[in-house]
Amino acid sequence: MKKSIMLIAILIGISFNVNAQAMLSNDAGMIFLNKNESPANALEGKRGGFYGNHPLGEAIQNKYDKFLKLYVKYESSGGAYATEKQIIFKRDIYNSINKLDRYYKKALKKNIIPIESIVEDYEHILDVANQVRFYDTNQLEMLISTAKSEEQIIKYYKSIKFEEESK
Repeated sequence: MKKSIMLIAILIGISFNVNAQAMLSNDAGMIFLNKNESPANALEGKRGGFYGNHPLGEAIQNKYDKFLKLYVKYESSGGAYATEKQIIFKRDIYNSINKLDRYYKKALKKNIIPIESIVEDYEHILDVANQVRFYDTNQLEMLISTAKSEEQIIKYYKSIKFEEESK
């Protein structure tokens, strides 16, 4: 009888301890993207990850930094050894932009594509990526994830058009 009471007390104590840790760390489950997130508040609590000069110029550097601020969020995990957890929104779009960044840098280095053409295309692609962050992009993400080459990814981004909402 005493053993069963003591066992129950220990189990209750362990469950309170586990719940307290889950509440403190704020890491009790999956992270879901809030589709109603306001673009005005999107840059709060985030930081850019691109440091230094971009080989394609300052305009690309600023747009790429904005892209990183929109798509990458850092949260403190709390606890005794606090570390930051990186959360990437719309991973397929994020990965495709990073892939295109590497592609354009290589094309510039090897003089495969003229720099004016690279800058014009990449600026448009970054503008589109920064704008689609707040749209339902399931179809675009599916197309990008199945693309076999960088040229296909570029074609998909160039085909996106935005229309102003009429009131």
